[in-house]
Amino acid sequence: MISKEAYTTQELQKLLCVTRQAIEKRLVREKWQSQVQNKMRNRSWLVSSMPEDTRLAIQVAEEKTALAESDSPALPALSA
Repeated sequence: MISKEAYTTQELQKLLCVTRQAIEKRLVREKWQSQVQNKMRNRSWLVSSMPEDTRLAIQVAEEKTALAESDSPALPALSA
């Protein structure tokens, strides 16, 4: 399950391991819808407007990230 309704270009770059230019080409070609995130006019891309294969890629990437985070051992406490 995808955890967010919208992602910034930077978030998608990290999740999908692609360049900003690759994201921008896809959003134009696939006609993703956006929402303005804040006064700086940063945009988030709505997952609901993305094709199924893109949503699936995001879901798989999120699951891999969550699994990697849960598998990493806890750091030992520092002693004084």
